[in-house]
Amino acid sequence: ERLLADAQKAILGMPGPDAWSGATFQLETIAQRERDAGDWGLAGFTAKNMIEHDGNYAGGYYAMALVAGHSKDTAAESKLFDKARRLWSKADADLAELAAMGKDSAAQAAH
Repeated sequence: ERLLADAQKAILGMPGPDAWSGATFQLETIAQRERDAGDWGLAGFTAKNMIEHDGNYAGGYYAMALVAGHSKDTAAESKLFDKARRLWSKADADLAELAAMGKDSAAQAAH
């Protein structure tokens, strides 16, 4: 975990606009791999880094919502999904994340 945290610090510390935007997508990939591996603590750490790096990037809020959902914090999950939806309001309608959030909302309403 320490090695991955150091790697994220290095990614975030790279200078220049290309490195800045690249860092967003590198962190998103890392967060996905952490969730796939079941390392939800590290996935939350990475999602937090995504939000701190770019507070206007919906993917960070989406990633953090998935972590909140995994820990059964439905209030935080809903709030974070709402933030992601607002930031993705002009995204293509077929964006996979929007579809996934729609399914999550439907599942929560059924309970």
